[in-house]
Order: sequence, then C-alpha cells, then structure tokens
Amino acid sequence: MQTARIHTNDSDTIVLSLYAVLFVYQILNRLLVYRPYHKALPWHILAGITELSLYYGNFPCSMLSVVACYMHSITSLILVARLPNGYPPHTRPSYQGGALMRMVQILYAYYTQDPTAYHDAVMPIHAFIYTRALIVLPGTMGPSLDFTENINSRFVYAEAVFGGALMSIGHCSRADALLCYVLSVHIVGKLTSTPHRNRPVSPSRHYAVSASSSRIHRGRKKTKAPAVEVPQIGHLPADALGQMWNQLS
Repeated sequence: MQTARIHTNDSDTIVLSLYAVLFVYQILNRLLVYRPYHKALPWHILAGITELSLYYGNFPCSMLSVVACYMHSITSLILVARLPNGYPPHTRPSYQGGALMRMVQILYAYYTQDPTAYHDAVMPIHAFIYTRALIVLPGTMGPSLDFTENINSRFVYAEAVFGGALMSIGHCSRADALLCYVLSVHIVGKLTSTPHRNRPVSPSRHYAVSASSSRIHRGRKKTKAPAVEVPQIGHLPADALGQMWNQLS
C-alpha cells in the first residue's frame, strides 16, 4: 500500500538531483572510491538505497524500513569509529549523533505509523549528499588554486559534515530537532573524546613515579607521535571538473 509523503522545506527535485549528480560522478570515476575497502561499506550502501527507495516509493514505514535504517545507522557508526578526516573529536560525533537519532525516530515512526514521524526519520540521511556538496563548494573557493589541496583541508571536511547534518535535520517537522541533534553530538563527543582522568595516587607513590619519570625523560630525546594517515580526496578522474572550476576567478 502506498501513502502520501510529507514535505516541510525539503525539495524532492533538489535532493534527487544531487543524488543523480553523485551517481554520474561515480560512473565517471568507474566506481572508484577514496578510502580502503571496509566490509561494512557494501551493507551501508545497500541499506541506504533500500531506505530511500522505500521512502520515495511512497511506501509506509514497515519493518523493512526499520531494518534498513538500523543497518545504515549501525554501519555508519562502524565506518566513522576511526575516521581520520576533518577534526575527529568533532567530525565523528557529527556523524554518530545523527545515526543515533535516526534509530530512535524510526521506531517511533513504525509504532505510530505517522507519516510525519517517518519523514523526520528519513531526512537526516540526506546529510550524506549535502556533505558532498558542501565539500565541493568551499573547496573551489580557495585559498589555493589547487583543488585537491583545498578540499583536503581538515576545516573544509569538518565544516561540511556538520553543515550537511544541520541542513538535513533542518527538514524535520519539529522545531526542536536541531536542538536534539546538537545535544546528541555534544553528549557523544563528551563520552568518546574526553581525555582519561587518572585516579588519585598516594603521595609516596606519586613521588616515586615522578622521580622515575624524571630520570627517564632526562635521558630520552623528544619525539613526536606518528601522524595518522588521512586518505586524500580529490584525485579521481571526475575531480578534474572541480579543479577547472576552482581555477576560475
């Protein structure tokens, strides 16, 4: 049984056009991707396509919708757990907060069979396509004439992820959806990024540890921790279009 879909400020024309552009982009790149293969990625893609097909096919929220949402959200949590791009203490929670919100909202939509609740559960998935668009726009604004250098800026990626999430959740019907998202990101960030606090140490043990540590550091050269390798983007065949647009002034 098909049902009418709810719209707020979201546009099917804009959203589906962005997905069409991404599809063409992937075809031009012969389905090559930037990051190493991860076993969760095919399931993530399959779940996303299934969820969007069900929603834009005007089907009501079903158990298959719930399963697809949970598979997409859980694989998202897996894929971003060690994401090095952007500014990880902020970028990872930006992804994780939205995934957790969707897992709660889809259950509410299923049990109430409320089309508006179903709409609000699906909208945050569009953060994916909005993020890609926002990476390209600032990436072709400078400051360099090298498109690859611009879009690999940690600031561009971090801003695009958070901005894309805000845009997608802004389509939700409830005015407090953005507040819930920001609080979710903050809580996840606090739980996952807070430095470990050492337990209290007795004075005698503290003195012994401090003296030992001091002797060790006096005889050791200062070394930097190895940098985490961040997968570079902007080097696939179709990215030449971004380079051309970036050089126009």
